[in-house]
Amino acid sequence: MRNLIDELKRRNVIRVVMAYAVAAWVIVQAVDMAADAFDAPVWIMQMTLALAFIGLIPAILFSWIFEITPEGIRRERDLAASEGVPGHTSRRLDIAVIVLLLVAIGLVLTPRFWQPGQASGTASPAKVIEAATDQPVSGTRPWQLDSIAVLPFADFSASRDQAWLGEGIAETLLHALAQIEGLRVSARTSSFAYREREADIATIGRELNVATVLEGSVQRAGDRLRIVAQLVRTDTQEHIFSKTFDRNADDIFAIQDEIATAVAESLSGSLAIDQPELARTKTDVYDLYLEGRRLWQERTPESVNTAVSLLTDAVNLDPEYTPAQAELATALLFQVLYADASLEDSREAIEQHIRRALAQDPDQAQAWAVRGLLLQELELFDQSQDALEKAVALSPNDANIRVWIANRYSNLGRFNRAAGHFEHALALDPLNAFVRERYTTVLAIVDPYDSRIEQVARDSVRLFPDQVRSWRGLINVLGNQGRNDELILTSLEAVRQHPDAVEFVWRIAGALSTLRAYDAADRWIERAYRIDPEAQGWPQIMIGRDPEEFLRMARLGYEQWGLNALPPLLTALRQNGLLDEAWRLARDEFEKLVILERDGQATLDHFNMMFDNLWLARKLGSEADVQARLEMIETLLERVREGGLPDSNIGPDFMLAMVTGDVERAIALLPEIDPGNQDYLALMIEFDPIFEPLRGRPAVDAFLARVGARHQRQLERLRNEAPPELFDPTVLDTSET
Repeated sequence: MRNLIDELKRRNVIRVVMAYAVAAWVIVQAVDMAADAFDAPVWIMQMTLALAFIGLIPAILFSWIFEITPEGIRRERDLAASEGVPGHTSRRLDIAVIVLLLVAIGLVLTPRFWQPGQASGTASPAKVIEAATDQPVSGTRPWQLDSIAVLPFADFSASRDQAWLGEGIAETLLHALAQIEGLRVSARTSSFAYREREADIATIGRELNVATVLEGSVQRAGDRLRIVAQLVRTDTQEHIFSKTFDRNADDIFAIQDEIATAVAESLSGSLAIDQPELARTKTDVYDLYLEGRRLWQERTPESVNTAVSLLTDAVNLDPEYTPAQAELATALLFQVLYADASLEDSREAIEQHIRRALAQDPDQAQAWAVRGLLLQELELFDQSQDALEKAVALSPNDANIRVWIANRYSNLGRFNRAAGHFEHALALDPLNAFVRERYTTVLAIVDPYDSRIEQVARDSVRLFPDQVRSWRGLINVLGNQGRNDELILTSLEAVRQHPDAVEFVWRIAGALSTLRAYDAADRWIERAYRIDPEAQGWPQIMIGRDPEEFLRMARLGYEQWGLNALPPLLTALRQNGLLDEAWRLARDEFEKLVILERDGQATLDHFNMMFDNLWLARKLGSEADVQARLEMIETLLERVREGGLPDSNIGPDFMLAMVTGDVERAIALLPEIDPGNQDYLALMIEFDPIFEPLRGRPAVDAFLARVGARHQRQLERLRNEAPPELFDPTVLDTSET
């Protein structure tokens, strides 16, 4: 054995093996870096490693048989008598090993100063700009690594069929990082918006107000995965870390754990970190779970039905995988809300999966959240609120849960609480069009002239012009402020973007009617019925014009919407002199209001029908009827004031004065009514019997004159600036063809 080792040394076989090993390592590292830069498929690296191992055998044989001499390569047996040649070869091999080691050291240090994602032409999810900026994401706080956006990992697979996996990995990491106390994690909707938008790291940081961005890519070839993850500062575009994982697909949970841990450790200088833990399951179950979770969030009949099917398969394959149980419960409920399933048929299954999820993990936030939504649908409101509050406590950085509980508080008239949750949700998910619309709606109730409202609404239209709710939010803001001319011009733009969205056609017709441009309004009404012959329309548009048509439209609306459509019908009955019918209807519906108020569910939206009820009771009812309705109004008004309705919103006080016969107080409050409500009130004073006591009063005439002058200025502007289709919408039909 010793003779063999001595012979191996003499023939420099050991030195060749060392040199080969270092050279192979250098080549593998260089190929790995090049593969990242050029998005090479996984098999390139696999083939490089295989060739490196296979090449070792010829290298050993070559070094045993041949020798490198000053005259060239010669067979070793021909040099047996020569003594200087092996030493000559040894010195050359030593130099080669030293040079290769220096190259290896250089390759180890290179990633500290150069990252694949920075190379021009790489398909990094967000282009990393080289020029650093001195501007922080937010000028309102010292720079701190306390926030992160997780972008969907790009699909670099050869067939480009793993986008769902890249999104799923990012979403799982997002959820895990959201559990870290003190770390603000931008929500899925906002982070994933950059799938469709080109933006560099600095822009993403500025738009989402985050200090860091986690981006990456995923490649899948059979059972092999390559995942690249990079954490980047948004202020300097400096890479905090970059890691590449080449593993079996079954190791995906370990990879996600490692990435989450790396992020946590990288940010530990700024935050108190507890390492997040991720639930684990089989790869095929995880695939089904990721795709199902993604689909129900699209909220279409097709997507939620498919989500239920996929998540059902996931749960059947692994009943112990808690996240799939919670997501299946959510998908089943959304099948009720957005598809054709009935709550009666689906309730048992939804409750079963919620119970299983909470039995496996009592702190499963999604399970508590969907429990809250289910209880809300079952009108168990107190229990619903408790479940949603539990979900928020368990997952305070989940924007979806914040929106759901904010809606609950908004429905209760607790506007301050609702606005606070929407503020939080908007900070977490600033690119979520639904969050933005709800945010503006709630703030408009609290203060319609808050400067943030219009800014958020206009930004929504700029960011999401293809979404109806973006335009709806801005149009509502303009309407609340009585800016009818701007409302009409904005609605015209919305009609061009969404020609089949009949609600914008009705908004134009309604605003034109407010400005008494009835001929143009009628043309837009005709257009609305051409788009949707079954549309119920806006009955109030006929106030003062055609009482019988007003009554017909109001009856249709009430048949479809019930209690919420009662006020227009009562108004139409009053204008048509049908007070007995109005009182019978109001008296019957009052019992529903009693139940709502008893359960704390009556809201600001119910004020008008309460006022109508009180006025009719004073006309046709008993003193007991009057007192019951008056007490209900006073109780509700006190509750919504405590909930955040500002004293400056004097609409309820004005109406209470009118229906109780305190005309002088009502007149005194007229100047304080905001322009948005002035528009409707001007019509009602002229045509509604409730407001008859105001007619002919000098102060009221002056009020009507001011409103009329504002309307005239707005109409004049439209005649000068509006496109031709405003006054003749058939022009739109010509342009569309």
